[in-house]
Amino acid sequence: MTAAKPLFVPYPAQGHAEAGEIHLRDGLVASIRCSEPSDESAMRDFFLRLSPESRHKRFLSCADPPDSWFKTICDSSNPKRGLTLIASHCDGESQRIIGVGTYLAKDASTAEVAFSVDDVFQGMFIGTLLLERLAALAVENGITRFWAVTQAFNRPMLDIFEKSGFEMRKVLEGGYFEIVLSLSKPKC
Repeated sequence: MTAAKPLFVPYPAQGHAEAGEIHLRDGLVASIRCSEPSDESAMRDFFLRLSPESRHKRFLSCADPPDSWFKTICDSSNPKRGLTLIASHCDGESQRIIGVGTYLAKDASTAEVAFSVDDVFQGMFIGTLLLERLAALAVENGITRFWAVTQAFNRPMLDIFEKSGFEMRKVLEGGYFEIVLSLSKPKC
């Protein structure tokens, strides 16, 4: 059996899938890298900084994620189990998280995928870049499908999935779309 080929090929200036620079729609340059356990506090700050609407779209709830969730997404040491990419931008003296994309394995070939982007940076291509890079890294680790659930009115998220170039299946039930992306099969 031939190994699946991801649809992601980084631009020369954009680095590798797991680290490097990304060029945003407005010309800003951000950096991207895998999460580490030391990111837990900054990750918590990022999610608490999101607007209530953005947090609800990401978590399908207004409740704060539990501490154990932050530990999970800040541990990218076993990419077969899960991996988180952090996009950050230099905000004066320090790097500020502006986007987070995560996949967590559901089984050996399928992973749940989700991402969030700072409200100020939404619409700048960050979600798309995170999805592309997560897909490349997932395929390297044997994952061939991404699974997600999003609200039917979350048009920006649906647009990212629909325009990704991956074959997509989506089912609407009770106001939520269940989405499955095939990471190794381009959309025809």
